[in-house]
Amino acid sequence: MITVSSSFKNKQKSKNVILFFSGFPGLYTKNEDLAEIMASKFNIDCLVMQLSGLGSDLSKFSLCKSIKEAANYAKNLIINKQYESYSLFGHSWGGLVCLNMLRINSEIKPEKIILLSPLTSLPEKESLIDIISKYSEIRTAIGSDFDKKYLLAELDTFIKDFNPINFLNILKPDSNRIGIIQANNDTVIDPISNREFSKVLNIKNYFEFEDSHWFSNRENTLLNFIKIYKNSDV
Repeated sequence: MITVSSSFKNKQKSKNVILFFSGFPGLYTKNEDLAEIMASKFNIDCLVMQLSGLGSDLSKFSLCKSIKEAANYAKNLIINKQYESYSLFGHSWGGLVCLNMLRINSEIKPEKIILLSPLTSLPEKESLIDIISKYSEIRTAIGSDFDKKYLLAELDTFIKDFNPINFLNILKPDSNRIGIIQANNDTVIDPISNREFSKVLNIKNYFEFEDSHWFSNRENTLLNFIKIYKNSDV
């Protein structure tokens, strides 16, 4: 089950919330520092999310189910009137999660989506198999239910239904909701892929600067985050 690993809330009830999603496998760079600053600066609630089976959660991991759970969680925040609107922040793998949440929650869309070197196109199937094999060993070693056979069995469905390149037509009408912050020295996510992604979708809020995939320049990262959050024309 998806959970909140860290929450930053104000004393006064907030009408808006930002959900933060980290990279794969969710052990590092969860961006709590950005969440805390944004909560204080804009008087909004910021929740750092923990997907089922990733990070410190040792339950069974599913590529498809974990994303559907995230979308359902966000939708229920609005349905249950906990908030009037929600926005999303996703780093790397978390970016893919956020783009799929926009696709799935077509009736209750996020107000804004801020993506940090997002995974906007899946690698070849053979590469995904290698990644699953690698992390299966790592996650199993710490007691996680990271079932390699189960993940490989759902891989074709995941590639077909959850690869953002396959639903560009769904994303394009909402491109004004999306902003991308890309590190140009990124060795994990090729900057060229996100430049092309932004061009195809006509994403106006695209910022790129000198940094690695882990965004050690937190001041620049925060400044661009704020630009996207404040200047979106949604």
